[in-house]
Amino acid sequence: MCGRFYIDEEMAQEISRVIKDIDMRVNGYKEIYPTNTAAIIKTEGGNMIIDNPSWGFSHFDPAKKKVLFNARSETVLEKRMFKDSVVNRRCVIPAAGFYEWDKVKNKIAFTANNSRALYLAGFWREDRFVILTTAANDSIADVHGRMPLILEPGELENWLFDPEAYKLILQNIPGKLSRKKTDPEQLKLF
Repeated sequence: MCGRFYIDEEMAQEISRVIKDIDMRVNGYKEIYPTNTAAIIKTEGGNMIIDNPSWGFSHFDPAKKKVLFNARSETVLEKRMFKDSVVNRRCVIPAAGFYEWDKVKNKIAFTANNSRALYLAGFWREDRFVILTTAANDSIADVHGRMPLILEPGELENWLFDPEAYKLILQNIPGKLSRKKTDPEQLKLF
């Protein structure tokens, strides 16, 4: 387990370079769809690193040409396709927010109440990642029955490094979120 870590000047420069590179590609806003690449935080050699894999595992039936981009936190450890990745290759997906559609197909943006960032729990394999979902909390239940499993900033290290704590985190109920109906003319919400 990693109880402490440090960032030196060289690492700070690397982080700045990666963030600048992401900013250059995003231009202030980017809606990410399944199969798109996105920045994730994962571990390598006991350190946190940033990677840029594609969102979604290839479907187990290649003829379907689909990807599996979400997995239920309640059953993920029971699924052969996901279990090894959750046990050994967890990741964090930083996001400004996420969308769900209500019954009349209005696109609703959900964001953190007290932060500019949400940290979504996920896992990866090779050059692909999946986002974990859980039952919707009161913030979203009237719009959709599921939501991403959101990590609090203090849970990131435990999620990424602790060989036991992640099992408890899989049972978390995310905190309250803010919502905003999107206007097609006003996409730059975050």
